[in-house]
Amino acid sequence: MLYTKKMLLASAAVMVLGLGLSSGANAFDDTDWVWSVNVDKDIIENVNIDVDIDPTGMVTFENLQENIGDVTSTSTLNNFTNTPPGLGEGGTVTIDETITVTSNFGGPLDPGESSPDLGGLATGDGDSPLNAVYQGGTLSAQANGYTVINDIDINGEVALEDVEGINDAVDLPQVINTATSVANNMSLTSDVAVNISSGQFNVGGFNVPSSDGPNGGFGNAGALLAVAGSSDNANHDIANVAAVAAALGIITQGEVTADAIIDGSLNEDGIAIENASVENAATAVGNNFSVNVDAITPGDAFVVADSTQFNYANTSATALVDGVTVDNYAGLGAAGFGNALDLDDVQTPIISNVATAVGNNSSITVTSPSVNGLDL
Repeated sequence: MLYTKKMLLASAAVMVLGLGLSSGANAFDDTDWVWSVNVDKDIIENVNIDVDIDPTGMVTFENLQENIGDVTSTSTLNNFTNTPPGLGEGGTVTIDETITVTSNFGGPLDPGESSPDLGGLATGDGDSPLNAVYQGGTLSAQANGYTVINDIDINGEVALEDVEGINDAVDLPQVINTATSVANNMSLTSDVAVNISSGQFNVGGFNVPSSDGPNGGFGNAGALLAVAGSSDNANHDIANVAAVAAALGIITQGEVTADAIIDGSLNEDGIAIENASVENAATAVGNNFSVNVDAITPGDAFVVADSTQFNYANTSATALVDGVTVDNYAGLGAAGFGNALDLDDVQTPIISNVATAVGNNSSITVTSPSVNGLDL
């Protein structure tokens, strides 16, 4: 085990090869968290701690990640068009229908009364494109009154204007454009206790001197590197050696970049996205370490972690949105777009544009079930 970890140390920091380092144990071989503090204070405290831990299980994990070189991601979107339904193109509608009007009246029917014969009488408005012609009717006696039935023919042509339709914003589609670059990522989720030793190292490359000369070409720098890498924790050794090597120019700086681009200038009309909401995000991370324990019992709610992160790189993220149009959509607020008038309402922006750049990120979350009605 010790031999293997010496090799890991040597492979992660090539500058150590010519130094003949004799120690390379990882954290679980020998971890002594010891520090010295000189404090002159008068403190009186009464502290009672009663710990009774009965975990149902445990995750023990050793993680070593190395990235040598640049990490780049680019996502470009410049030509999306949504043509929604309901856009009128004009034309003519022909109407030829007969309408039957039935009227019921109460009271007795006068002897000899009948429906008048008005066949051929035009009843339409002279300014209307439609003609209405009365075709005649009937009158019949009922038990407690009488009924009049009349027929009217309506015919003609109606011209339609070129009118664009109005569409409901709930039907507005969404375009998602994402670029993500991560040199090293470690994510662990567990429902029992976790013991973890993690090392993450990101550099651009190596600038190793010629092998001629003392200490394999490192010269006097070899002594500094040897001192930097002489602890009993291999991850700390690699980070220390890398820091010294960076100062001496033995390792080069890398690049971690993420570019999410929506650019209408790439098109003649200047429009990149037509009739859609947009979510655009660029994320660049050198090293990411995340542990989440959602314990099934209070005895499982703990994490013991030794995490080392070294990022020798320029980390940058660019998110650009240009040339987005939305036309002929109504009810944007009701559909959940825009600014929320009520703070309890969740509103989605028509355009979301986010750029995030992180060199090193560590996150540890531990939740425990309640004990005696108390949430821990």
